[in-house]
Amino acid sequence: MTVRIPGILEEHAEDAAFLWMLRDQAALAPDYDRNELAELEERLVAHLDPLLAGGEEARVLVRGQWLDWPEPGESFLAGLVALQAGDLERVNEIVATAQSEDPVDRGFRGALAWLPFEQVSDLLADLVTRPADHECGLGLAGYGAHRMPPPSAMGTAIEEGSARLAARAARTAAQLGLVELLPPIRARAARALEDPDLVYWCAWSARVLGDGAPSLRLLDRLEELDVWRGPACGLLGTAMDPAEAKAWHQRLLQSDSPIPIEDALQAATGMGQVSLIPWILDQMSDSRLGGCAGDAFHRITGADLVDLDLVIEGAGSEDDSGDWRPQDDLPLPDPEGCKVWWDSSPLADVGNQPMMLGVPKTDRSALEGLLDADHTSQRDRYDLAVELASAQPGGILTEVRRRLR
Repeated sequence: MTVRIPGILEEHAEDAAFLWMLRDQAALAPDYDRNELAELEERLVAHLDPLLAGGEEARVLVRGQWLDWPEPGESFLAGLVALQAGDLERVNEIVATAQSEDPVDRGFRGALAWLPFEQVSDLLADLVTRPADHECGLGLAGYGAHRMPPPSAMGTAIEEGSARLAARAARTAAQLGLVELLPPIRARAARALEDPDLVYWCAWSARVLGDGAPSLRLLDRLEELDVWRGPACGLLGTAMDPAEAKAWHQRLLQSDSPIPIEDALQAATGMGQVSLIPWILDQMSDSRLGGCAGDAFHRITGADLVDLDLVIEGAGSEDDSGDWRPQDDLPLPDPEGCKVWWDSSPLADVGNQPMMLGVPKTDRSALEGLLDADHTSQRDRYDLAVELASAQPGGILTEVRRRLR
């Protein structure tokens, strides 16, 4: 007979939900490499195993925690335990809630991606045939995460589905390298006026599939893209002709430009032109921009500022508003140290060929080597995967977030 210590399962559930959230964020983080992600994953699995073996007691417990606190970690855990047990009633309860609750949608997608494909394939095949767009979208997300083709055509979802479903279908098509779906993606991008998410993801998906033209339509929409404006600037930087991109970047820096300097730094990152490094170095002296500037410097040159001792210890970017921004977690670079490093770097003489992490974007074998290197950060691995897929359309986009253990 198994003897359970009161409260132990509750502790496992709380810790598992918290650790999954950390793991989800770390999977694309600039300060986690693959080995560090694996260590975090081992901690998570140590709490998941007792819950997956905990039977009905565990299912009732995690469902109760999810009902009380329907956040991504709790949604992941409730979904995972229900999926493992084959409890379709509880699975469908979570699926129904995901329609109106983005945290639930995010967590349940994580559960679908965590389990082996064979264990969720029947559910995914069912979800993509359901009439509700959010249910079909969950199914497509699951197929995309496992890099497996769905049994039903996605063209209709892209052309006629809701903005949320069309964005998801376009992303799945890009993840699977389905270049035959470029025509509906182009068509939807041309009339994607209703939703910033859809505007961005259609452009991103087309770019991954080898067509940068939809990305160029973002030029007239940047001010409307809200949280996607910075990534859109980076996407434009990769899609434009180098000379055209340089002229556009100069326009971004004019005093009457509505685009913040933070987004111009993302554009510079996408362009990868070392001629922009002196301008990037100048931005490091501004405490509001230092983190973004240091990040752009790293993503073009490959310089690891922390390992090279080119950061100001204990400092981060500052914003007068007092609101937290993602760049506030980036280390603040040492401007003078970075300048000295740059002046002695052979990269200063490479001309205007686009660079990524210190490697020409045309050097596929070097980029593939960085993608497979254990020391490459998860965020950089994602960027490399996208760059490699864009340069050779039709292949599977490497899933850097895939479970390691």
